[in-house]
Amino acid sequence: MFFRDFFIRKCMWSSPNSIKETAARFKKFYKSMMNHDKFKKDDYKCLCDTIKDEMKSWQESCDYYDSGKPNWDPFKF
Repeated sequence: MFFRDFFIRKCMWSSPNSIKETAARFKKFYKSMMNHDKFKKDDYKCLCDTIKDEMKSWQESCDYYDSGKPNWDPFKF
């Protein structure tokens, strides 16, 4: 939900590229948390899989929102 909706609407600097960069930072942060036994390995794998599977959709949604077209729906993509 963060990348699909909130980040796109509330962060003025959001762009398809910034979504990719921020997702990479999330992965890095949670990998560090996993290495310090604060985050389960299975949960980290799930996070990485979600990012991999949804990245294109998040970027397309951001492109559409940034285009200013009416009727933007974050769950359309």
